[in-house]
Order: sequence, then structure tokens, then C-alpha cells
Amino acid sequence: MDLSPAFYLIILHLLGIGLTVYAAFQARTPQGLMAWGLALIFFPYLGIPLFLLFGKRKLDDYDDIDEKLIGERKKIETMVSPYKVADFPTPIERFLVNSGADYVSGNSISLLVNADETYDRMLKEIAKAKNFVFIQTFIFRSDSAGKRFVEALVKKVQEGVKVYLLYENLGYAMSRKVKKRMEDSGICLGEFTPARFNKLQFNFRNHRKLVAIDGDVCFHGGVNIGDEYLGLNPSIGKWRDTNVMIKGPAVNLSCLHFIKDWTYSQKKSIDVDFPEIEKEGNTNIFILNSAPMGDRSEVLLQHLELINNATERLWISNPYLVPPQSIVDALMVAAIRGVDVRILVPEKSDNPFVSLTAELYIDRLVRNGVKVFKYNEGMLHNKILLADECMALVGSVNFDYRSMYINFENGIATCDETFLKDLELMLREDFTKSTEVGKQSFREMSFMKRLGARCLNVASPVL
Repeated sequence: MDLSPAFYLIILHLLGIGLTVYAAFQARTPQGLMAWGLALIFFPYLGIPLFLLFGKRKLDDYDDIDEKLIGERKKIETMVSPYKVADFPTPIERFLVNSGADYVSGNSISLLVNADETYDRMLKEIAKAKNFVFIQTFIFRSDSAGKRFVEALVKKVQEGVKVYLLYENLGYAMSRKVKKRMEDSGICLGEFTPARFNKLQFNFRNHRKLVAIDGDVCFHGGVNIGDEYLGLNPSIGKWRDTNVMIKGPAVNLSCLHFIKDWTYSQKKSIDVDFPEIEKEGNTNIFILNSAPMGDRSEVLLQHLELINNATERLWISNPYLVPPQSIVDALMVAAIRGVDVRILVPEKSDNPFVSLTAELYIDRLVRNGVKVFKYNEGMLHNKILLADECMALVGSVNFDYRSMYINFENGIATCDETFLKDLELMLREDFTKSTEVGKQSFREMSFMKRLGARCLNVASPVL
């Protein structure tokens, strides 16, 4: 029996109505629900595939992995328990702990400026590995930088060290040759793949960055593995990024989150031995991790709390400034109450669509007292927040919807005075290489650019 095109159109519209009902239980805001509803009901041929790709906001089964990791969690938490910080001198510290961050003492922390310094330290620590190496990254290129790590990891496997490498699978896959080289050598290689059609899970990305060795040392920050981070990509030019190196009890907590991600995505466990924890210094460190689950976004709430409680200074360095409205409002309120709010973004970005969209947000912030600077010496990829003289965040979190709501993100926070001073000096140096954005900058742009920014802003939640 031949069915008319009208029949299929009716089926599409009915499916669109059904997905609109589903969206009613997923949307964070009435505006979001209205947008999806209009697209699904009146333009189902476009709205349905878009909703299947980008409509879901929470993973249903990520926390189920905790039941499989009870043994590992108890082992690590028992080892770390003597270093758990129980006294919170500031409300910020209490808030971060209550929001789910782990807070431990006995650590040391070092600031690493740019990828060349970061890679050198990572490779030196990997060379000293005796038990295991964990690497989690959004990008792992098959270029010269990637091959340096491959050879270092292959050598460790040959020495009997267990190596686990977890990377994102959305367009950044390494070459087959490099994959085969690692797999044949015995490296446990895995793609982070929460995408499943039957559960409408396509919109989630592993944006975390972590290198952890033996439970003794780990690295957090914005640096992935690739030549562009060394400034070797001629189309991008110089690359400015920041990582931190941590030693002490906080490392094992970072390892625990890696184990959870590996177990969730690979459907198999990790078998490593953790050595006894040793005190490495006097620094208290928060380990921050966020994932798209539950009814609240910890990373968003943590940033809002830091912004809302700043009294003197709030310096932010971030490559992608397309934040949720709550962040925009909080930044403007901070500036109005007299806080020195400065935001540093790149003049030349590796993502021109996000960069153009950001001009809308920059315009509004600048006109309401926030100082925005554009870094002139290449791509700025830092993810840093410095609040007053009391708190610093460094990690993988961008100032956009994806990082605040959808991505898997991680990082650290600390009140360490020496580290805060080092970070301040680094940012001051970056500001000297930047140009402040004027209040008329957006209006002086061409009409087509201003129109493009407004059109792209519609898609800002998924950029």
C-alpha cells in the first residue's frame, strides 16, 4: 500500500508533539521549552534531528557507576581521610565543600605557564612512573606533540607500568596508525562515548583534562595534547595556556574521578595499586568535578558563589565568553558594587563562531562596568578565576553553556597565598599584552558582523 506524503508529515508532527512533551521534563527554562516546542511541532523535519542531537541535558546512568566502585572509593577515601579539611575559615570554603567538592590538606601546587613547560613536566613525571599513568584529554593529536607522549607511554608499558588513556570522540580521534601503535604496545586506550540513540545521549562531551601518575602527582588545566598548544599550528599562531601540578593527597581524589569516567565509558574496571599517601606540603586544595546529571549544575553554582562574594577583585581569563544569563548578571552586579571585574579573552580565537557570538556579551558587560581585555599575542586558552586575595580556580571550565551545564569538567581551587600571588603576577603580565575593549566597540563593527553575532547567539547553548 502506497502512503501519501501527507501521512508521513502527520507522523512527523505527532512525533514532534511527543518529543515536546518529553522536552517539558528536560528544559531548564520556559524559554528553552518554548524554542524546542515551536521547532518540534511546526518544523519537525528540522527540529526532531536537532533535538535528538542536542535536546537532552542530563545523563540518566552516570551515577550508577558508583555502586560498582564502592571498593575503590572506600580504599581511597580511607587513605585520604586523615587529610580531609574540616575547618572552613571562609564561607566560600564551606560552600564549595557543601556543593560536592573534595577538600584536602597536605599538598603542594605549582603554576605551569604555557604548554611547553607543562609538557616537559608531564613527560618527566611519566618517565618516573612505577605503577600507573592516567591521562584524560579532550584532544589527543597524532602530531609531533602527540607522538612524544605516545613514545613515553609505550616505554612505560614496556617497563610494566599500567597506562590508561581516555579521550573525547567527537572529531578529534587520533590516526589509526597511532591508535594501533598504542593498543599493540599494551596501552589501555578508550574513547569517552556516552552517545546512545536509545537514550537520546548525543550532546555530552568529556572536556576534562588530567594527567595523574602513581597517585603521587597530577596535572589540571586547559592544555590538551597537540602541536597547536606549543604554537606550532601556523593558522593559529602563539598559544597561551595554563596548567597546575599537584602533589599530595588531592591526587588520589582526582584519580578516583578518572576511574569513574573510565568505568562508565569503557564498561570495564581499572586494576591499579595505590601507594600510601604522603604529605607533600601545606596547601589545601579543592578537587572540582562536574557532570551533566541531577537537578543542579555544581560548576555554575560554584562560579556564581565566587562572583557574588567578591569584594575587591575578580579577574577572569577564559577563551570562550558566552555565559548563561545568571553569570552575566552576577558579573554586572559585582562591577556595580565596586569590584574590580576584569575579563581577559583572546583577540584571535580558534573558534570564530564563538568569538563572534561573544561580542554581544562583551558589549553588554563593558557598558555595565566590567573591564574586558583582548589578548593580542595569539590564542588565549586559560581557564582561570581569581577572586580577591582568597581563592583561585584553574581547570577545564569555559565561560559558556556547555561547560556550565552539559560537559564533563574538572579543575582545582585553592586559597594558597603563594599560588595566588604567582597567578596574579602571571595575569598582570597577560594584561600588559592586551587591549581594553571600549564601550563603542560593538557598535563600530560592521552591520553584517553585528547581525551574525545575534544570529549565532540563538545557538549559543550548543556552541
